[in-house]
Amino acid sequence: MLKRMLIILLLFVHSTSYATDESEISEVAASQEWLKLLHYNRIEKAEFYLGSGGINSSLVELRANLEQLKSNPQYSCEFPARAKLLREKFKIAAPLCPQVENWKSKMGRHSSLSLVYVSQYVSNPASAFGHTFLLFKNSKEPLNLNVTISNAASMPEDVSNFAYIFKGITGGFPAEFSTESFYLKIQEYSNIENRDMWIYDLNFSEQQIDQLLNHIWELSKRADQGYFFLNGNCSVNSYNALAAVHSDLDFLPTGRIYVLPIETIVKAHAITQNIEYLPSLREKMFLRSQALSSAENQSFQSIIANSEPPSLTKSIEVAELTLENFELLRSRQYGTLTTSQDQAYKEALLNRAELGISSKLKIPRPAEPHHALPSTRIAASGGSIREQSFYALSAAPFYHGLLDSSPGYRPFSELILLNSTIRTMNHENKLDLTALQMANFPVITVFDSQWSWRLSLGIKSQELCNQCWLFNGEGSAGKSLTLTSNSQVFGLFGLSQEQTSSLGPQLSAGILANFSFAKLLSQFRLLHPKFNAESRHILDVSMNFDVDRNTVFEIAGHLEKEDFNYQMTLGYHF
Repeated sequence: MLKRMLIILLLFVHSTSYATDESEISEVAASQEWLKLLHYNRIEKAEFYLGSGGINSSLVELRANLEQLKSNPQYSCEFPARAKLLREKFKIAAPLCPQVENWKSKMGRHSSLSLVYVSQYVSNPASAFGHTFLLFKNSKEPLNLNVTISNAASMPEDVSNFAYIFKGITGGFPAEFSTESFYLKIQEYSNIENRDMWIYDLNFSEQQIDQLLNHIWELSKRADQGYFFLNGNCSVNSYNALAAVHSDLDFLPTGRIYVLPIETIVKAHAITQNIEYLPSLREKMFLRSQALSSAENQSFQSIIANSEPPSLTKSIEVAELTLENFELLRSRQYGTLTTSQDQAYKEALLNRAELGISSKLKIPRPAEPHHALPSTRIAASGGSIREQSFYALSAAPFYHGLLDSSPGYRPFSELILLNSTIRTMNHENKLDLTALQMANFPVITVFDSQWSWRLSLGIKSQELCNQCWLFNGEGSAGKSLTLTSNSQVFGLFGLSQEQTSSLGPQLSAGILANFSFAKLLSQFRLLHPKFNAESRHILDVSMNFDVDRNTVFEIAGHLEKEDFNYQMTLGYHF
């Protein structure tokens, strides 16, 4: 009788334990921690799933992973983030992977994690929208010696321009994570490409940082994600890796045609603890040069002209500017200095060390990128063309105008894609499409001179022909010159075609200004529709006012001979 009771008791305990195990398995399979490591089935590569049907069932995938954790010693080397979660949830004493632990140890011990935003680089289409990467900080090391992890397309060196564009858009290149010293990032982005950086310190514990590294390892080894320039780019892949291990971050929505790097910064701002601004080398040099006295400015120009040794200056700001100028030279010369430049650089270093006192340069802090206008814009306009009233509606999936607020973008730059406008005049509807509109107006300084340029391409329905279309566009280049810290004058020369005019040369000169209450563009253009035809003289004036964070009001006027046209626009960004 006692034996029978013991058998019944053991069967009851066993069945209860089995039910508890199954309940726990189902609970973990439905947990956000597990679902996020599977990326909510956003990754469709079969190699990322172990269970038959695991891509469609988190429970099936969990059971398959549990089985592998218990029976396969290499499981932790393929999925270290999953292995860590399962060990903790089910109290399984499975070994760590030596390869993964060795990789993490080479990266050093990390006390904090940051997401770094790099401003746009309009000279390279792949970087025209900005860039982000992860920075793993060690409080005991200088900032520039810390380690970064970036996501980028893995491309062969001999890729053609066509393949670069086509495969970049369609995901023809694999996406890969790579590690690099922050010092090299500073050289690449700040010194060579003249791009500002913002460091967003995130609220990640050391345990979460460790799990993020585990997850990046398994994404690199098993996910084989494709790189999509528009919606699966460096920022999307990096941000989704963060979201996979942090409970307060959500994945970026699927189905988007494009996701900009600046949008991931807006998302990550929810868990940001501190923001640090790192101006580009050229920006620091420009600010420092603006603060020089007349005598200091003359001394610096003599030094860079090699007519005065750098060891003679007694000005700290001139000494700092001289060293920064050598860094600029080194960046332009692919990381090297000539023998004479290297000797002068050593003299400048010794001179700066003798001066001792630290620089008093104050760098103004611009608005952070997460304050930027959203990229999509719709607008309603009204005005007059040749004394005839018109109304218009327009929409653009990406719109950053020359006079828009510039957080996260280079000042006096422009990038507009596929801006479509339906205009009603005389009871007729006309369609205008601006496929591409880009501009960049960098400032000429004593230490370097960059070209300003403007490019646009589009089509318009002809005013007097319901079924006719005309191409319009501009390509011009020139120079800009600073008047104040918020204004500059420019001169450009190139080719232009407007509506019924033929393609011909264009000369333009004007002023760009950023006031506290508005932005201004005023320019005079001289056009020759044909090289031997009568020239056209045009004055354009535009002003942009910020109504609120997402709304702008624009006024534009166009004067040619006795003909004055104007337009008022209310634009909303979302």
